[in-house]
Amino acid sequence: MPRGASNNVRAGSFVLASIGLAFVSILALSTLTQRLHAREVYTVRFPLALGASGVEAGSLVMVGGRSVGTVEEIVLRTQREREIPPSVDCVIKVDAAVRFFGSPVAFLERPLLGAGATLNFTNLGDAATQPPLAPGSVMRGDVAAPSFLTQAGYGEEQKGQLQDILRRGKEIADDIREAARDIREHIAPDARAVIADIRERSPQWFDRVDNVTANADEFGKRLPGIGEDAREIAAKIRATIDENRERFDRIIANVDSATKHFDADTLPLIDGLMREGRVTVAEARTAVDRVNSFFVEEEPGLRKSLANARLASDQLRLTLAEVRRSPWRLLYRPDAKEMEFELLYDSARTYADAVSDLRAASDSLRAAQAAPDAADAAQIRLLLENVERSFNTYRKAESRFLDLVIERGGGKQPPG
Repeated sequence: MPRGASNNVRAGSFVLASIGLAFVSILALSTLTQRLHAREVYTVRFPLALGASGVEAGSLVMVGGRSVGTVEEIVLRTQREREIPPSVDCVIKVDAAVRFFGSPVAFLERPLLGAGATLNFTNLGDAATQPPLAPGSVMRGDVAAPSFLTQAGYGEEQKGQLQDILRRGKEIADDIREAARDIREHIAPDARAVIADIRERSPQWFDRVDNVTANADEFGKRLPGIGEDAREIAAKIRATIDENRERFDRIIANVDSATKHFDADTLPLIDGLMREGRVTVAEARTAVDRVNSFFVEEEPGLRKSLANARLASDQLRLTLAEVRRSPWRLLYRPDAKEMEFELLYDSARTYADAVSDLRAASDSLRAAQAAPDAADAAQIRLLLENVERSFNTYRKAESRFLDLVIERGGGKQPPG
């Protein structure tokens, strides 16, 4: 090889090696620059039915269309793991300066032409109202609409509306299908039966229409004769009225006279009776109000009288019991010891009266509470005061009776 050609080959080889070395240096420096930036790891999870077609390790992760990281790994889960359903998990690394809040969504964007895909975040969440997302957290992935739809304003809201429209359309189609089946199974057979019945009965109906038409024609022919008969009957009625006109006039005059007599004599009498009745009813109402007022005013006295009568009845019952038990007391004067027993008997009778009063007061309170129209607060308060007073009397009578029993027993406390 000549010396000049050899120099050219050497020079060309040197230039090519320099270009390759520069390219490798650029790649190494770019990778090194990316590695020098602090990055955080997150997981974007796509449902298995949705998939993550086009996303591979090294695919770009963008925020608002600007690259902030890459996809490091694709994990395919075909079986359910605990609470994690089957899914495609994309492990991403993004710059630590990018902070996520709440529940952001990563959209998988594919070009209209060509292969490959990117993950783009259109919203990082609201830092004012949502908590920050910790590194390593799982975010939801979704497939983005084509770019021309996105530029036209198609978003999550429009997607939900479209899904709602499709769901309602399916429900309407199901309802129409159900209605068509009901018509085919139920209404159509009945309609066929009705049409068949009409076809079967139509000859009879046409015959009846012909008969009705014939009868109408015959009646039209007989109508002039009927008119003559009606004129004869009217003439006879007119003649009868002319013959008895004086009687009709007399009857009308009598009715007029009776009406005048009723207006002149009977109506004033009825009006007087009505006025007297109203006066009597007013007086009766006044009397009833007075009686009611009297019972309201005298209610405490009546209650006291009834209580005294009940107390007298109880005392008479106790007296009869003591007389029946010891009739000799009516004819014999007891000594001091017997007087002590008499005091004990009196204390026992007082204790029994107190028990009776307490029982009566409790029964009155129970009856007032169980009444259909419950008593007012004032009446309930009076009944409670009566129960409390009867209970105090009962306690005093019981204490006195027990003291006498203890004294008679030699100072020993009674058992129980």
